[in-house]
Amino acid sequence: MPVPRITLGSLFHQSVIAFRTNFAQSFSIALVGHTVMLVFSWSLGNLHLMLDNSPPTHFDISLIAVYTVNFVIEMFLTGSIMFGVIQHLSGSKVTISQCMYAGLSVLFPLIVVSILAGVGIVFGSLLLLVPGLILMVMWSVVGPVTVAERPKDMTAGFRRSRDLTKGARWTIFVGFLCYLFIFAIFTVGIGYFSERFSLSVIPYTLFIIIKQSILLVVVVVLLSVLYSALSIAKDNTGIEEEA
Repeated sequence: MPVPRITLGSLFHQSVIAFRTNFAQSFSIALVGHTVMLVFSWSLGNLHLMLDNSPPTHFDISLIAVYTVNFVIEMFLTGSIMFGVIQHLSGSKVTISQCMYAGLSVLFPLIVVSILAGVGIVFGSLLLLVPGLILMVMWSVVGPVTVAERPKDMTAGFRRSRDLTKGARWTIFVGFLCYLFIFAIFTVGIGYFSERFSLSVIPYTLFIIIKQSILLVVVVVLLSVLYSALSIAKDNTGIEEEA
């Protein structure tokens, strides 16, 4: 049986289908989670952290608490949505409660690998940028590996991601560049929209929650599709491309 080839076209096609099919469930999970994050930030007087991208002018306990709790919730949402998308790509259908249970069960390892990958990429970027880019591509599916395969130790997840991406890293890198380009256009459009219509606080808050939820779903779908495609190419796991 021939091994499928990883191309940007096939990844885009599968991503569009997966986004369309899983949007209602994934968006619902993300929307609830981001609403909880907003309420928590508001309760500690740090609502501005979610409403704009300006850096904080000071650090205190409440600010650290907001960043920590929001990060944990974001990882929980990522794991929950990723589980649902990967299950869909493998031909299974799961409920929101099953997704959230899976997200909770992989929360700690997903937090750890995300922090380790982030630290490694940052330090690699300090070395003339190129090592950081290499690590970013090489570890691009460590999150999906952690959610779908639940390796016994953290290093196994990184090794698995390295093995899966081998031979397809240029394609992944170009895909990342395309995503960043589209994201930049989207961000400029969102900025223009918010300034053009001068939304009041409540509509603008809802707008931000919806925007962040959609962006999270998009990123998770892209990573899940990439992982599934790489699994087919490397392992012939039986995850089939949808027509």
